[in-house]
Amino acid sequence: MRRIWFILLIILTTAPPAAAQTSRIDELVIFERGIYRAETVGPSHYIGTAGAIHTVDRVKLLANTTSISADRFTRFGVRYLVKGVPNGALVELRMVTRFPENGILEPHTNRRYVAHEYRLPVRIGVPGYREYNLDQDWERIAGEWVFEFWVGERKLQEQSFCLFRPDEPATSSGCTTVVGTNQHLPTHQ
Repeated sequence: MRRIWFILLIILTTAPPAAAQTSRIDELVIFERGIYRAETVGPSHYIGTAGAIHTVDRVKLLANTTSISADRFTRFGVRYLVKGVPNGALVELRMVTRFPENGILEPHTNRRYVAHEYRLPVRIGVPGYREYNLDQDWERIAGEWVFEFWVGERKLQEQSFCLFRPDEPATSSGCTTVVGTNQHLPTHQ
């Protein structure tokens, strides 16, 4: 019996504790960006500073571009991958969307937003998707929109999009657009 306790003591003192396997994020890679088609399946239980976050399914890239025509129901975003260890570990990212200089004005509350922020658990090594859906007319603001990815106080990555109104001069958006690359894509099906 004494020998069993001795072996057990050696195992317990030499085995690394479970908490020692902390997660480490090395980088976030954006591997796809542009206009997407997706199906909204409902709100998630994550709430952002400018409203609810929705869950989507059947995501498909329609156009690989950063110039986005600000048509109603246009979905634009990125697919990304968090690299680090251990693979499959759950980590929390802070997602920030920065709106053009003057922000967006939500007419029901008369509140102006210059950014939208929420926290989301993601898995290391598992591709993720992040989007913005222009489902309200008041969201269709031309200018530079920036998606930022943060862990704690460290910015991992960002992706800029130039939104433009097809009925306005291309220079009015304040950012560089490539007009014509995505004007006639179906954005709602």
